[in-house]
Amino acid sequence: MNKINSTKIFFLFILFSIFVKAQDSLYDKLKIDTTYCNLNFYSNKTAKQLQELFKSTQQEKLVIFHYGGSHIQAEMPTSVARENLTQLFGDGGRGMIFPYNVANTYSSVNYSIKHTGKWKYGKSFQFPAPIPLGVCGMAVQTKDTLAQINFNFKNEIIRNDYELKLLMNVDSLSPTLKLKVDTTSFLIDEKSIKKNLGKDFISVNYSGAINEISIELIEHDTSFQFSFYGIDIETQKQTGVVYHSLGVGAAPFRSVLNIEHLEKHVAILKPDLVILDFGTNDILFKNAIDEKLSDQIEKSINCFLAINPEILIVLTSTQDLFYKKKFITAGISFRNLIDSLAKKNDCLFWNWYDLSGGYGTIKTWNELGYARKDGIHLTHDGYKIKGKLLFQSMMNTLQLIKNNPTQTTNHSGLKNYDVSKIKTVSNEKYHRVQLGETLTQIAKKYSITTKSLKEMNQLKSDTIMPGEALLIHK
Repeated sequence: MNKINSTKIFFLFILFSIFVKAQDSLYDKLKIDTTYCNLNFYSNKTAKQLQELFKSTQQEKLVIFHYGGSHIQAEMPTSVARENLTQLFGDGGRGMIFPYNVANTYSSVNYSIKHTGKWKYGKSFQFPAPIPLGVCGMAVQTKDTLAQINFNFKNEIIRNDYELKLLMNVDSLSPTLKLKVDTTSFLIDEKSIKKNLGKDFISVNYSGAINEISIELIEHDTSFQFSFYGIDIETQKQTGVVYHSLGVGAAPFRSVLNIEHLEKHVAILKPDLVILDFGTNDILFKNAIDEKLSDQIEKSINCFLAINPEILIVLTSTQDLFYKKKFITAGISFRNLIDSLAKKNDCLFWNWYDLSGGYGTIKTWNELGYARKDGIHLTHDGYKIKGKLLFQSMMNTLQLIKNNPTQTTNHSGLKNYDVSKIKTVSNEKYHRVQLGETLTQIAKKYSITTKSLKEMNQLKSDTIMPGEALLIHK
């Protein structure tokens, strides 16, 4: 190696070391616990399946659905996760885009939208939704001959050979319209509608970079109806990662069950991995776990498995929340519930609650500029950290599986917090450990076995500390 190259590598190493130290310092200040920077799994089958999905990205696409609330609708953490994954495993395309302002809501950080005409819209937090919903958890509908939609990307989608799929009604009511990608126009007329009957989408191929996409209705027969669910942008080459950000602000877990066209659109987009990143809107307002929530979560899991039994599901916990001058202690109960349901249903579990610092830390994130004053949402920089840690959790898990190919479980345990003041409508009960008490004495007091008491609290030894809160009934 010549002197110039060795000097360059040395300085790059120094810069990288400074970056890592600065990152570690920030993580310490935010109380991020990287012990939890992984995906928990509960069977070797699931571990191997996850590994195979990422190993196969040079032969076939890995398609990810990420559902959630406002943070996912805005695409802040998902943009970071998508960028890192596509850089490492190949770019399979942009994924779904949706005309959010047509549905009277805020847009993605990645593109802006303009529209004309009169539209109806529906969102997945509306029970029932006023119109049938698509895979994005929203839908828009019009009978206005003057209707138009324009997407303008803030950063150019790089030059490639793309297939664009318009998810829409393809039936006798479908209008004639013009799809324009930058300067290239595609006419979608009666002939193309007839050719695609039964597909639930219209597909066009386009080669080049993408800065702008528009849809213009050029229909004059007022008997038409245009129902639109978004556009999927993917490369024609069937390799790399496609990461769909499918959030709806204010959506609770059961919103997934409100998507009427989910089965149709899953058949079109073919997801391999589904991340269900809900919880905030389930626990925030009552600071409690609703007695129906467990059933709603399992139904959400099963609605995907019923479509494709091979789909991998990732369940996530919330971050610490602060609402009406109180920390939302139900975040701990929600974490426990998600962990138990992940194990029961052989899903993966991303413990974002403990990873991001856990109970009482949202104030710290706010003080350092990474969470908003509302105690619910993160700032743009905060969501960047979340997206980066989600990516890193995936990579850490893949490395673990590679190093330990026969491992059947990966679980980092659950942190214990001061939960003595928790009041929920769930059946969970806790015991605060007194000085001198043993696990055996506590188990006997509540007529349970010492083994089950340890399992409920993920204890690896019999050591307990005075003041510690132990879960004694789920």
